[in-house]
Amino acid sequence: MGYGWRAALVGLRGYWRDGSRPHRAGYAVGALLAASGLLHLVVYAVDDRPWEGPLSWRKAVTFGLSFGLTLARRTWSGPSPAGTRCRRTCT
Repeated sequence: MGYGWRAALVGLRGYWRDGSRPHRAGYAVGALLAASGLLHLVVYAVDDRPWEGPLSWRKAVTFGLSFGLTLARRTWSGPSPAGTRCRRTCT
């Protein structure tokens, strides 16, 4: 299949297709939070507010990116639902 973006998208599509409803919800919310962080980063690039301080874009960017990626990672590495095969190394 090769390496690159196409192979990564095929792998992600498989996780989405084979995942249970809670896994899909975790991936969707994680993607929305990460997209929100990236959107706030774009707004920061256009706006004149400082990166640090009480009214800054840093908080929105770091919250969205860190919690979005953390939620997606925890969803991926969490336990599989009962009755499904484990695709990662089961210990």
